[in-house]
Amino acid sequence: MSSYRASRRNSALATDDALRAVSVLTDIAAAHSVRYALAGGVAMHLYGFTRATKNVDFIASNGLPVPVVRVLSFGGFAYDVAVPGLAESVRVDWIVRNDDLAEVYALALDEAEETEEGFPIVSAEWLCILKMLAGRGKDEMDLRFLLRQPDLVRRSDVIAILRRLYGKAAHHSIESFKAECLYADVMRQKDDAGEV
Repeated sequence: MSSYRASRRNSALATDDALRAVSVLTDIAAAHSVRYALAGGVAMHLYGFTRATKNVDFIASNGLPVPVVRVLSFGGFAYDVAVPGLAESVRVDWIVRNDDLAEVYALALDEAEETEEGFPIVSAEWLCILKMLAGRGKDEMDLRFLLRQPDLVRRSDVIAILRRLYGKAAHHSIESFKAECLYADVMRQKDDAGEV
């Protein structure tokens, strides 16, 4: 019996269910020497922000030998993963960038960190950068959450990565990041003061 079937999931994905899907694919990735790191909404769950997400996102070095639901326009594949005990499959976006951000994603993958659960996750610093690049509303929310958490993001490391990526042209990105840091600090002060 195949462990892949059509996804009918319309509701938010629970962290535990997502991690069970992660386990299925990481076993396959390890068997085929494919490098990967958890990213996206489920990574945000592990960093403490349990916003709603309907799928699991990975960045990876290559695709996996499993049935593809669709090809991602920027590079990679969507898979539907059957998870024991779940009635519906879990959608996984397995991102293998093949566009102008391929090098950035490769660097993020190279610097992924190991979770307590035993699989790699994009570091908080690299997640900030990927969220800045994506620039969607939910990505801005995620970025601001990461920056509001005490001792989670090494801000100087983010600035150093931006300098590595953009060289002398990093000024605008660094200033944008500093503005996000300032916003996050003001919000954290309001949190600490109990302001709504």
